[in-house]
Amino acid sequence: MKLTDKFLLVTAILIVIILSSCGNNKSSYITIKDKNGQIAGIKISPYHLLKKGILFDSARIQNIEKWIDCSGIISVLPEKRIQVCSPLSGTVLKCYYTQGNSVIKGSTLFVLESTELVRLQSDFLEAGNQFRYQSEEYKRQGELTVENAAAIKQFQQAQRDYQSAEIRLKSFENILHLIGVNSDSVDLNWLTGKYKLKSVRQGKISSIYTHPGAYVKTGDLLCEIYDPADLLLKLSLQPNQPIPDTENCKITFSMMNNNTGRFEPGVRPDEYFISRENESVFLYFKLPGTNKILIPGMSVSGKIKIGSDTAYYVSRSVLVEKDEKTFLFILKNGVIKRIPITSFPFTNDSIDISDINILEPGDTILKGKNKFLLEQF
Repeated sequence: MKLTDKFLLVTAILIVIILSSCGNNKSSYITIKDKNGQIAGIKISPYHLLKKGILFDSARIQNIEKWIDCSGIISVLPEKRIQVCSPLSGTVLKCYYTQGNSVIKGSTLFVLESTELVRLQSDFLEAGNQFRYQSEEYKRQGELTVENAAAIKQFQQAQRDYQSAEIRLKSFENILHLIGVNSDSVDLNWLTGKYKLKSVRQGKISSIYTHPGAYVKTGDLLCEIYDPADLLLKLSLQPNQPIPDTENCKITFSMMNNNTGRFEPGVRPDEYFISRENESVFLYFKLPGTNKILIPGMSVSGKIKIGSDTAYYVSRSVLVEKDEKTFLFILKNGVIKRIPITSFPFTNDSIDISDINILEPGDTILKGKNKFLLEQF
């Protein structure tokens, strides 16, 4: 049976008792005082309750979700991000994308120009010439060894020089490949310092760290690419805030300084984890990858559901103000008690008295604007 139903049942039983005792004029009330001589309560018979015109009221019970406020950012774990860095020192000529743009694998991100690339191509061509020469010399020394066994030492030297030249040539080919330059296209009559830096994966640009005309060094970060399916909401908890239950976790968040509305992603236990960094606690929630607005690094204002509680609401009409103080009268085990109320939230005509912790099963709320009650207390 719900607590509300218990209150109504007790109230009905009490009314029946009152009606059955209307003829009992011998019933009376007793004033109960505390150790300081102040009135702590009034023990009263059902007959006098009716005779004094004391009316009953009831509390409305409602389940309230409990939330905590926190701040955070849209994030992607480091191992899920691709960092695009400059392979050579030089100048950025073009940037084809901006933050939040989608890219496909193989699409050109930047065009750069570097004198280092000109030297690299020159070294590659020289390594190719050296390799061809050593290849012919190795072949020649092999033929001489067949005719003259004493020439074995020269053959071994030619073999070593051939292998070194091959390694050097392959090294330059691999470096050009990493930059995105096809070694077959390198032409002695057209050595250019321009090259295109292409994306190695499909995703979205989270950050751009350069612009056309900027000079960059080898290894400088140009942009970051992420997969929208890897987006996380990272929320920070204060030391005094409780950690939510993973089984019943619910979150809502909105962009700071942005009118895009609130987001309420559904969170499953396997998409939620906690990280403790120094004395801080961070909660990570996996986000749907279909949202085109969310970008890593965005600041958010979030709310986390940590459970639910029972709230008790009474009508504002049951409250009594006396001597600049506010009171509530309840009937507890046949004794009327006056409960002081210092502060209370209210909506319209209802007062939330949950924080007072005064109501128990069997208690009845009295309408306090009664002459007898006001005279006694």
